Amino acid sequence: MYGCYLASAEMPGTKVFVAPNGNDANPGTLAKPLATLQRAQLAVRKAAGREAVTVIIREGSYYLPEPLVITAADSGSKAAPVVYQAYQNERPVLSGGVLMRNLKWTPYKDGIVQAKLPAGFTTDQLFCNGQLQPLARYPNFDPKAKYYHGSAADAISPQRVAKWQDPAGGFIHALHGAGWGGMHYRITGKGADNKLTYEGGWQNNRPMDMHAERRFVENIFEELDAPGEWFLNAKTNVLYFYL
Repeated sequence: MYGCYLASAEMPGTKVFVAPNGNDANPGTLAKPLATLQRAQLAVRKAAGREAVTVIIREGSYYLPEPLVITAADSGSKAAPVVYQAYQNERPVLSGGVLMRNLKWTPYKDGIVQAKLPAGFTTDQLFCNGQLQPLARYPNFDPKAKYYHGSAADAISPQRVAKWQDPAGGFIHALHGAGWGGMHYRITGKGADNKLTYEGGWQNNRPMDMHAERRFVENIFEELDAPGEWFLNAKTNVLYFYL
């Protein structure tokens, strides 16, 4: 199938331009580009296989509400290829994320702000100004730390867990007891003795308890205590961010 190519120069034939400031009602020219790759794909399919088609993507971020699936309907031929490429030396970004442009942030406490998200929205990654932000965690993120950017023997100690109202949905990350790889667990709750209940650790085929020291927890609301950390309450759909 002759579908997507990386090309250093524009190919001959029909050209379809896409730009973040475009409009899907436009004809797809350089002066009047389309806005989405989905609309460009529909334009390509009308000519695919009959003439060469180049989709030229201008610089900027394109947030895809669903995967852009290339099928036989998008296929060209050796004589009439279909090419998707960036415009000249520009660097467009295709993202599966959701742009949260119009959130209403209000103060929560202690340098933390909060915003309501749509019901049912879930994510395990948050980018701010292009930088990936750490989930609320203990110990805090340390780019110089050798293990997990920060680990601690007391990460799941009863004394620490006692501070957590509802840890269900949090995660434990730890090295294998002998250091043979990593293991990951989903926290399901805690008992009256403040010992966590959790499931997981299936990532290693040499069963052993987690390492006694090289471990950390994340996605715990009460550990939201460092700039850049965040937490999403899945029950109330409220996003918290530490400024």
